[in-house]
Amino acid sequence: MGKFNFFVFISAILFLTVIDDIPSCLASGVDAANAGIKANGNGDKEKAKVLFRSALRSNELSKKNYIIVNNNLCKILWSESKIYQAIDCYTETLYLSEDNPWALQSRGALYNKIGEYENAIEDLSRYILLSPKDDFGYIHRALSLRAIKKFDKAISDLNKAIKLKPNKSEGYLHRGNTYSKTGNYNLALADFEKAIAMDPESSSVYQAVAWFYATCPERDFRDGTAALKFAEKSMEIEKKNRFNPRLYDTLAAAYAELGQFKNAIKAQKQAIALLKEEKYVDESEYKIRNRLDLYKKGKVYRAM
Repeated sequence: MGKFNFFVFISAILFLTVIDDIPSCLASGVDAANAGIKANGNGDKEKAKVLFRSALRSNELSKKNYIIVNNNLCKILWSESKIYQAIDCYTETLYLSEDNPWALQSRGALYNKIGEYENAIEDLSRYILLSPKDDFGYIHRALSLRAIKKFDKAISDLNKAIKLKPNKSEGYLHRGNTYSKTGNYNLALADFEKAIAMDPESSSVYQAVAWFYATCPERDFRDGTAALKFAEKSMEIEKKNRFNPRLYDTLAAAYAELGQFKNAIKAQKQAIALLKEEKYVDESEYKIRNRLDLYKKGKVYRAM
């Protein structure tokens, strides 16, 4: 999340000395905040949320410390995919501190997730002014610019991100995806290769390459065999954690490109099943369902 994740943590430690033994009856908002930080650190998010809200309602916290506690609450809401609640939470922080960098970068990324791209661009532009040397702002603003088809501006932002962090794969990955959308397929592949070289254990990079080979509109660049290889590699890496719907969606596209529609339908149904488990689902669910209909008809998917 950028350098402010570290700063917020340090600020919380400096302000809130976590107590070892939480009393059964918390004496103050500070005690509740301390206990909330401890509970969150132990992985008990539900308890942490209750304690943080208690601290915020106490009217005993200074403005600075209220913001620290509120941002911690926002982060939990985001981790639980309670996207709209998290946005409202960060909005409260920004009401108290309009240039709070952590809230600006986080709300901007969340706006991007729900498709409110203009709002995302506004927040991330403000964040970039505050933190011009952090690649996070440029990368996430580029994603919003790409979504509204401002490809030149998106590539410009990604160039800046890569200049700031030339050894980080994320900028190359997103620039490759952006070049692909503009029809610059050779440039896209060059960026994907750089991303893989920098981060050979990133499931996201392999998934992007697999998607390119499976769905590229240009016939000369499609390669079903390579698509399947990269899709399986992404899933092999991801199995250490939890599969996400996008990986199965890509696997299905690879199978379809190879004409293996029975396997494509099976993988696409798995993608849809995983989506149903998500607490938050965006418009991608409808696209995934539409692709299932294509495969049932024996048709392949082409990216536009």
